[in-house]
Amino acid sequence: MWTVGFKGLLAQVITFLVAAGVVAADKGKVCKPSANGTVDLCAAEDNFNGVLDQIDLDGRMNSASVQVRGYVEDLPYTGAPNLGWQELVANGAGGVKPPAAAVAATLATGVVANNNALTFTAKKAGLVGNDITITMIDPAGNNGALSVDVVGRDINVTCATDGASAIASTAAEIKAAVEASAATDLVTVANTGASTGAALVVAVAKTDLAGGTDATVGRKLWVISKDAGAGTLTVDLG
Repeated sequence: MWTVGFKGLLAQVITFLVAAGVVAADKGKVCKPSANGTVDLCAAEDNFNGVLDQIDLDGRMNSASVQVRGYVEDLPYTGAPNLGWQELVANGAGGVKPPAAAVAATLATGVVANNNALTFTAKKAGLVGNDITITMIDPAGNNGALSVDVVGRDINVTCATDGASAIASTAAEIKAAVEASAATDLVTVANTGASTGAALVVAVAKTDLAGGTDATVGRKLWVISKDAGAGTLTVDLG
């Protein structure tokens, strides 16, 4: 089978010092600047600036040649990059991967086994969802009505009460009330796991949604070829 080789084509190599911890076996891994004139290995989601080539650890001036431009073959990858122009970041294991997508902030309330567990998820993925709050209020008074109020990014659920002033709202009723309110501009709400939503909820102090992260922005490179069996790419570093 005919193949096309790109090794060394248009390569530009620069010598840098290497950070402590870089070893000879790190040849072929992506790297980034860590100090003036010094490069180090990349952590996951880092933008990389080159690929380590020859590494010289002589104990006096530990250095490496770093390919910063041109075509690189056999670059390890994880995930599912495509051919053509792709954003790539370091995968934390010396290779590359597509950037991580944004993650929506969430908040879980209740207990699945008690059938009153709900998960609130920010409508918009990213850090922006981490400042949304949920409060489930156990109000004073008998036979109170269930209501949902939204103040800025604070969602306040006032639970219904029975004739003895105890909470009378089930998780399913809370879910329906939230979905019928202005809170849908901020969050979605679902029963958690196998929870049926049939049981009464308990009060929840004002709590932020958490875990929202923004998408990683990668370095846009031309992926020339992909060997799925070997888990490697040929890319043009520019």
